[in-house]
Amino acid sequence: MNTQRSVVMGLGNTLNCDEGLGVQLVKQLDAQLKSPSSVEFLDGGVLGLNLLPIVEDCSHLLVLDAIDAGEIPGTVIELRRDEIPLYAGVKLSQHQITFQEVLGLANIRGYLPEHLHMIGIQPADLSVGVEISSVVVDAFPEALKRAHLLLKEWGLIWFVEGDINIMDYLYLDAVSWEYSQAIYHAAAYLGREVLILLRPSTPYVCIGFHQDAQQEIDLAFAKENNIPVFRREVGGGAVYLDGDQLFYQVVMRKDNPAVPAKINDFYKILLQPVIDTYHQFGVKAQYKPVNDIIVNGRKISGTGAAQIEDMMILVGNFLQDFNFEMMTRVLRVPDEKFRDKVFKTMSENLTTFKKETGKIPANDDLAADLLPRYESIFGKMRAVSLDDELIQKAESLMEEMNTSDWLLANDKRRPDISQVKIAEGIYVIQKMVKTPGGLIRVTAVNNEGILNDVHISGDFFFFPSDGLEKLEETLDGVAAEASAINQVVEKFYKQFEVESPGVTPRDFAQVLSI
Repeated sequence: MNTQRSVVMGLGNTLNCDEGLGVQLVKQLDAQLKSPSSVEFLDGGVLGLNLLPIVEDCSHLLVLDAIDAGEIPGTVIELRRDEIPLYAGVKLSQHQITFQEVLGLANIRGYLPEHLHMIGIQPADLSVGVEISSVVVDAFPEALKRAHLLLKEWGLIWFVEGDINIMDYLYLDAVSWEYSQAIYHAAAYLGREVLILLRPSTPYVCIGFHQDAQQEIDLAFAKENNIPVFRREVGGGAVYLDGDQLFYQVVMRKDNPAVPAKINDFYKILLQPVIDTYHQFGVKAQYKPVNDIIVNGRKISGTGAAQIEDMMILVGNFLQDFNFEMMTRVLRVPDEKFRDKVFKTMSENLTTFKKETGKIPANDDLAADLLPRYESIFGKMRAVSLDDELIQKAESLMEEMNTSDWLLANDKRRPDISQVKIAEGIYVIQKMVKTPGGLIRVTAVNNEGILNDVHISGDFFFFPSDGLEKLEETLDGVAAEASAINQVVEKFYKQFEVESPGVTPRDFAQVLSI
């Protein structure tokens, strides 16, 4: 019992006016939601004890019902699992003489759903009839909204039909390299939901938000060859970008019902349209957790996500062709032998449309195929042009972000080893560890067993993105022992609701401990 069955159940007798509101609510909720197969919408009517097998089989159960809590008619009432009376001794629901017994029996038998919730409305009229009173009908939108939010919190839904917020669609094709980064940043800061498709007209190198430019990139080579280097507000690693890559950039509100609450679900659901478009053009791509799209074990799209204020961002690219030689050349490596190894490894583990099919699809065709796939998640989109508001915000952001201060911001937090006095009991930690979520680099001072001047960088993802600097500050003064570091980082993760796919507190403890 208690399988992964997820049920939304409406209770009530539709022949007693407001008593039937739960049945009407479940019908409307089913019609509104683009329901995944894992969610069942059931009319429980007044079946009473006959509902016990369903209740005991649920991991998630949302009950919609008329709830008499002595409130003003039309008041929306919400009860979590530990707030629901499980026996008939307390009169609450019009149907609880039997349904409360159902819950009580399930509890006694050890099969009460782990996730149990009731949403209802205070009835106004329980007389014989089929019409629901107007004051109760007026409360339906609020009750349905709360049901949407709960099901999203449980990770069971991601799209609500008829969402009043229409996402924009901006297809630009070739733009300046600056705009290929600045526009989606600008949209996020402006709070504008938009799907952007574009490519840079000239090459550049883009590093992850948490990376140190001087450690990752041969900045002298980039400068000599007029290759700009830019640090984005999205995590992940360094990459060489050019016009042979079509970027997809999705900017959405964090509270958009289509946006999964958990980052793993976020990637899985929102990368599926890209995967389906690859399939349409003859490439059998598939999703690989946490955020990869692969073909026969080889990566075919670089993807990443970030949160900027109240907006979530998903970025990635269709790799039509790729300049492996230039990518390996701009990276900072210890010697040419190592560079050759990087080139070989990258060539073997990264693929493109051209490698897989022998041809490069037109950008217009890719865009035309991808748009309706994202519309199946977010609803019909509105085609727009690049407007003055976006341009002005993008240019304002580039004044700050296209500078050496922004590019080297992480490097400047790293302790200058040449200025650290090495004495008895004092030494510098310079370590790295490869995790499933990416490479972690640390530099810190171990002063008689205590951490100081902690600096963390790497190509991993960390949400919220500004939390990494706060973590560095939190670790200052902590004992350089794995257990102590792990305890502090775990507490930090809980306090700030941190998500770092593939990277755990224990990884930070491993790399920072003696």
